[in-house]
Amino acid sequence: MTETRWLAEIKFVKENFPEFTPFVTQSGAVGFAGTLKGRRRVYQVVIKAVASAYPAIEPKTYMDPKPEEHHWIRTGEPYLCYQRDKGWNPAKSSFANCIRIAVRYIHVFD
Repeated sequence: MTETRWLAEIKFVKENFPEFTPFVTQSGAVGFAGTLKGRRRVYQVVIKAVASAYPAIEPKTYMDPKPEEHHWIRTGEPYLCYQRDKGWNPAKSSFANCIRIAVRYIHVFD
């Protein structure tokens, strides 16, 4: 991922989801972490991607607790499985899109 893209992602997430904080790990992952409130619980949400593969490969969405057990891919640490209305488009899709999907998921299942 280019530095320009990362800075644009940070700006876009801050404008739309100010409760999320960007992070970079020593192992080369980047993403955003924050909390989302459902009707019954508060969820810790992490949207994470390998920086060298982003935006070609869509970030994964992790959540704790999980509102239900059916929509999770369980290879390694379980991450949210969902189908987009439109597929992942590296030129247009963003971390904020993934956060928005997590918001909709919690709204439906919490």
